Amino acid sequence: MTGHQKSSNSASTMKTAANLRGDPILGYKLKILLFDLRNVQNPDSERRILATTDELYISGPYFTVEEAACVKKATACDDESTTSHEDQTVEDAIQARLINFFEARKASGDMRPCGPHDMSPVYESVFGITLAELNNERFQSRLRRQGLSTLASVSAKPHDNDKKAQGRNSGKNAKGSSEKGRKVR
Repeated sequence: MTGHQKSSNSASTMKTAANLRGDPILGYKLKILLFDLRNVQNPDSERRILATTDELYISGPYFTVEEAACVKKATACDDESTTSHEDQTVEDAIQARLINFFEARKASGDMRPCGPHDMSPVYESVFGITLAELNNERFQSRLRRQGLSTLASVSAKPHDNDKKAQGRNSGKNAKGSSEKGRKVR
């Protein structure tokens, strides 16, 4: 079992963009990031985008430090990949495509600053996530209902809710005891 556990751990650090997309937690978080890049006019999307600390937006609030490193180091594997891009990391693929994007804008004479919505097609291409997936009603319903903060707290601290419940119960007991103490006085 130990050997199997080690191979599972190494597989989790050596992911592809397709593996990330298929992961129930990371795939959902990626979709939220891409949704937000496309919908910066949405107040919740704008708040999350502005809270990032990474130039590529691959950081909190979307990802933990470990998840962000895993996403950036994953092998880019989209339909547009050629043999020269097969071993390219997600981080390198995004940066290379953004350079091409900015060069094309300069060549056209368009010197306007680019917004996150301009970069969303680059991210969609690298991760292989389609606009239809972002517009999917089930995804959008889950995003409205669950958001990102609920998922982040659940994945970071799976037993946090249990501790809060215990704290509430112990608080009630302590409060009940102190009330009895007051009655006795």
